[in-house]
Amino acid sequence: MTQFAVFALLIGTGCVSAVGAIIVESESTAVFRLVLALFAFYVFCECRVYISRSDDLGLLSPVLLASFCHFFLGYILPSVATIYDPWILDRFSLLASTDDQTKALLISMLATFCMWRGYYLGRLLIGPIRHQLRLTVSLRKGLRPALIPVIMLQALYVVLVLIAASRGIFGFAGSGEARQANVDFLEILNIGMSGGALSLFLLLTHCFRVRAEGQSAVTLSVLCASLLFVSVAFGAISGFKSQIVMPFVLLTMARFVATRQISLVYISLGFVAMILAYNVIEPYRVYLNNNSVVGTRDVGTLFEALQQSKEDQPLDENDIPLGSQIISRFDLTGMTSVGLAHATYIGVDPEISSRMGESIYLSPILAFVPRFLWSGKQSYSTGVWFNQAIIGKLDDATTSVGMGPVTFLYFVGGVAGVAAGFALLGILQALIFEGLARSGAGGLIIYLSATTMLVMIPSDFGPALTGTLRIIPIAFVAQYLLLAADRPSGRFPR
Repeated sequence: MTQFAVFALLIGTGCVSAVGAIIVESESTAVFRLVLALFAFYVFCECRVYISRSDDLGLLSPVLLASFCHFFLGYILPSVATIYDPWILDRFSLLASTDDQTKALLISMLATFCMWRGYYLGRLLIGPIRHQLRLTVSLRKGLRPALIPVIMLQALYVVLVLIAASRGIFGFAGSGEARQANVDFLEILNIGMSGGALSLFLLLTHCFRVRAEGQSAVTLSVLCASLLFVSVAFGAISGFKSQIVMPFVLLTMARFVATRQISLVYISLGFVAMILAYNVIEPYRVYLNNNSVVGTRDVGTLFEALQQSKEDQPLDENDIPLGSQIISRFDLTGMTSVGLAHATYIGVDPEISSRMGESIYLSPILAFVPRFLWSGKQSYSTGVWFNQAIIGKLDDATTSVGMGPVTFLYFVGGVAGVAAGFALLGILQALIFEGLARSGAGGLIIYLSATTMLVMIPSDFGPALTGTLRIIPIAFVAQYLLLAADRPSGRFPR
């Protein structure tokens, strides 16, 4: 049912784009929509072929999820939505033309193609050692969690968030000065938040498995529901919409891993959470900035600000429909076209391009050499720079705008850089999923710890690669400590 819905979306968007190309007056717009239709049909074909040759676990494959979560939601859906509301891309009309947007789609389609080819190559590379990985005793095979360590990790996550809030560095409410003074702790916080998501996922998976076996799970269900509430609450005061939606993503994935059932109810709740998050977070961010709450060191104050922001929200004078505003938040076609236009007509600063490339090829060193041993270690974040230098908002020193990984790689090496970068990503996806995730529950935990890079594909490609390389050994230790010792009855279902 879910597969049918996804395929229907892809086919539907492709057909709408093809029809839309016929009923426009502008030749450049017609070409844009024809390319868009081709992009949608291409993604459908890749996904359809893969699913027809894969098993149930293959539905969690990063190349499949990235095709939908990144390329469909980021490029295809927002572009198709412009047929109904041109504002979604017209807001970039002063910075990029329709031809630039067509170029962005073509290069993004090339990126998708290279990612899939890299994935199949990586699957061939991992083939000879896959059997040895499955026999590795240090990889837990069973799905049964060690409850005490898991609950302790969840408690550690809560403590780290409270400490971050007390230092004025938690989420959108944190100040830049405080973040700069707590760079090392922020890295610990990021790992702790990943650990919180992991421990919550394990508890949810355990709850679904126990209930599927017909056992009583009232206490466990109440615990999981409480932790879900805490996670959503922390996500709300962080000021990031994704942190509100993520618990529902974990809920959906945990149900699938434990029972091999996809719940449309949980998926629907995720979409509802996304809409509610948009309505909550936007006024909250405005309230933080307008009332000098940024940098506050009290969690209670943040919750009060969250509540007050909704009460003080002015009447919306914006005539842009809510659906268009939400879809525009996913849009990468517009951002990519702006970046490509800048590179074509103005050119990329060689120093900036060099630093971006450096963040990729130095990623293994950046991942494992601590900051106290490398005083000049950089973070390579590009969001504020892109907003100021490319978008043109020179007076805004706080807003970070994601340019998309296609733009990032294009700035590094042009079309060849995009092709090479996404081929590398595809190989990495296959090595981790086909090699580790199919080697038992422990390997799946390692894969899920790396899904941000492998599935969502952040704009800062180099720093995201660094974070992935750093989290893999940590996740390897975590799965050994958080999953109970293997026993025949607790084997991970294939």
